[in-house]
Amino acid sequence: MHLLPYARVGVHLELTCQRRAQIREQVKTQVAEQVKAQLGLQIRQHLPEPLARRVEESRRQIEEVKHAVQNSEARSRNSALKTFNLDDPLDEVLKPDGTRCDLYPTNLRSLFAYTGTEARQLAAAYELGEHRDRENNINRFMAHIGEQRTQQRPSIS
Repeated sequence: MHLLPYARVGVHLELTCQRRAQIREQVKTQVAEQVKAQLGLQIRQHLPEPLARRVEESRRQIEEVKHAVQNSEARSRNSALKTFNLDDPLDEVLKPDGTRCDLYPTNLRSLFAYTGTEARQLAAAYELGEHRDRENNINRFMAHIGEQRTQQRPSIS
């Protein structure tokens, strides 16, 4: 009979050890989850933008610079065209979004042949503002592409 209380104590000790192990495991799990959550918050505070977003933004900026350089070179070549030859090809200036425009004229002669509607659509494509006056739209476009001449009236020879 003296063994019975000792057996109970042994079982009690074994259960206590098991509970302690379970509690330790739960504490470890909860601490790991809290550390992970806090680490995520602190990383976001120190690095507010994800790296992938910053890389994408940098790529977009590089593309914008490439388009700006291409447009600058095209404007420079267009400004050097001879005034007496309306058939010299125009270097293409990209639209503000960096894409090509289907309405872009091949030369000044084709530009001067644009109707009022075509000239308005061309000015709109390049975000130059749309005017009702055909010559105003053509002149704004010519200035935009680097051409210094102006269209006075719609006649073509």
